[in-house]
Amino acid sequence: MLLISLSIALSIGEINWLQVVISEGAEKVMNDHIYKQLQNLVILNSQAISLEFSGYLSLTTYLASLSTSICESTYILQTGTPTFDVTKASSQQTGVFFSKDELSEKGKELTIQESSLDYIFPFLFNKDKLLQMYIGYELDHLFHIYPSTQMPYKYNPSVREWYYTAKLSQLSAVFTEPYIDASKRVWIISSSKSIYCYEDFIGVAAVDITLAALTERIFKTKVPLEGFMMLISSSGMIITMPESWEGETARLNDTEITGFSSEMWKDVMNTKIEVTHRFTFTDKNATEYDCFRDFLRPAGDDTVTHYLFACSPSEPTKSQISDAKVLYNQLSMRLFWIIFSVSFTVLIVIMTIIFCLSKEINEEIGFIKNSSFKVCEKALFPDALGNMAIVPKNFDNNMFGLINLGLGKMREMRYKINQMAEYAWGSTRPKDIYLFEEWRMKLYPRGNTSCGQMKWNSVFISMVKKFVK
Repeated sequence: MLLISLSIALSIGEINWLQVVISEGAEKVMNDHIYKQLQNLVILNSQAISLEFSGYLSLTTYLASLSTSICESTYILQTGTPTFDVTKASSQQTGVFFSKDELSEKGKELTIQESSLDYIFPFLFNKDKLLQMYIGYELDHLFHIYPSTQMPYKYNPSVREWYYTAKLSQLSAVFTEPYIDASKRVWIISSSKSIYCYEDFIGVAAVDITLAALTERIFKTKVPLEGFMMLISSSGMIITMPESWEGETARLNDTEITGFSSEMWKDVMNTKIEVTHRFTFTDKNATEYDCFRDFLRPAGDDTVTHYLFACSPSEPTKSQISDAKVLYNQLSMRLFWIIFSVSFTVLIVIMTIIFCLSKEINEEIGFIKNSSFKVCEKALFPDALGNMAIVPKNFDNNMFGLINLGLGKMREMRYKINQMAEYAWGSTRPKDIYLFEEWRMKLYPRGNTSCGQMKWNSVFISMVKKFVK
């Protein structure tokens, strides 16, 4: 009964231990797997988007260099006829010009020179990725756009974000924040580059990328647990909004929508924090997300233009772990009987081994005890004092009884000595040496040849030899 109770206790303990180990192990393995997937996704997509954005910057830089060549008269193509009519430009598949109501002479000359780009625009334009490409000047508010699009009346390019952002950056091509296009009324970002003529600033060249194209490109990526990818500008504007947030754009540190705090945004901008760092936040829908961030550097230097996030909800991971626990609980009874059987079998085997070993040890101890008593018998009370080969059982565990028995033998020996002293030796005259020859090698209070005491080492050596025999 005790063995069964002990086996049951061990089985229950092992089941509880297994539950803890399996739960913690499953949670760690599952989280590590998902986190590794998110890290790989954000790294691969950031590299792909950086390469794509690098193409936009290169296209903008090339367009600006063409305008510089036109201004400096190094452009080899012939000039065309500038078109200010949108319908006509659409039919001819050329760009269209917009300007002030009255053009200056320099403005007219510039439009004639710029019209040569109408031969180049169709080869540079990619309708799948770009909304439009254009060039704006401060002179007469000239604006040359392809494909031809109707612009607002008295459109002034010099006050637009894409224009003054590029003007401030001078020699570098830059991206704007998301904004609504003046002609198509859609959310876009622009890549723009300032134009210089003989080192004098004259205008800006730019291309527009729709958020729809970026969103489609990013949202096609399958993220674990129905997560999402999120592209953020360098100032914190969300370029690709998750559908669950119900909006086209917002700032990442808008806690009412994203739940992303300002302190976390500082960590996002910190280039020393690597992609393995996990960001956790809860959005307006009370959904907790685990995210990993990587930098976009399309210019090929250390300049960060955008941040890319790969996020997945935390709750599905926890629910999957809970499902694993429920499944384990369902199997716990089977595991209990399996573990109980194994534990009981092992316990029986161990007890059998212990019993056999203890029996053997008990026999060895008994042998040692008997040997010890025999050694004491031969050492203290040799055969000369009487036959003590067998010690009475009542003295086995009583050393004092053994001593009393020895004292009795001593008294008996003294009595025999007295008898020998009173023996009438002169009557028979036996040879004296034969009378004591039998005691020669026995332990004796005094030697038979002298009055000196015998040495104990020789006594014990002779005693052991006799005992062994």
